[in-house]
Amino acid sequence: MGVRCSQGYALLKRAWQQIKDDIDESGIDRQELLSWSIQTLMAAAGQAMQQKNPGAVVSTIRQLDHMTGTGYNSHRGQLRR
Repeated sequence: MGVRCSQGYALLKRAWQQIKDDIDESGIDRQELLSWSIQTLMAAAGQAMQQKNPGAVVSTIRQLDHMTGTGYNSHRGQLRR
């Protein structure tokens, strides 16, 4: 039994928001948590690639982009003034 790509992304997005809210309340070191999160998402993307699951790869990369703000879509709007 599997999860559709759109369902997986929606679950990941909700889970991330809940984690973010919990961290904001707890005062955990954000840099350490961000490092751990990046490593975990990169491992998940690698596993998804091995399983030939492009939807999961895209979901993890989108989440990395959202968290770090380093992707193409993160800077596109800043060039126009």
